[in-house]
Amino acid sequence: MLIKDVDQLSAACKVRCEAFLARCKDLRFDVAIVETKRLMRTQLAYYSKGREEEAYVDKLYILADLPKPSNYNIVTWTMDSKHLTGDAFDACPLDKNGKLWWNAPDQVWEAMAKIGEGVGLSAGRRFKTPDSPHFQVRA
Repeated sequence: MLIKDVDQLSAACKVRCEAFLARCKDLRFDVAIVETKRLMRTQLAYYSKGREEEAYVDKLYILADLPKPSNYNIVTWTMDSKHLTGDAFDACPLDKNGKLWWNAPDQVWEAMAKIGEGVGLSAGRRFKTPDSPHFQVRA
């Protein structure tokens, strides 16, 4: 199950997520929260991509109440995600038609990272393996 509810975040992450969204709005920068807290079965489904047989991945996605994956590439590098504790969220810019803009130019993702960092979040864009939509409470 994909959880997008900001109220499911930890108190520390929720206040920063709300500040992130407010700052984006102030800058007329349209973004959407695409995932907040994550259930372990969802994490397991994500982690299986690129590591398990496609049929097995499909079964895990069904068990996690997720739509069938559009690809089988690795999308997470850990089973210990900060999403599991509500200390992380994923955000995506919106295009001029209000649609998720996953292939936005690099400068858009960079602007989002700077906004997140400005409100006290760590930006996944800075990770060793960059994860531009990801923001989490600083350790």
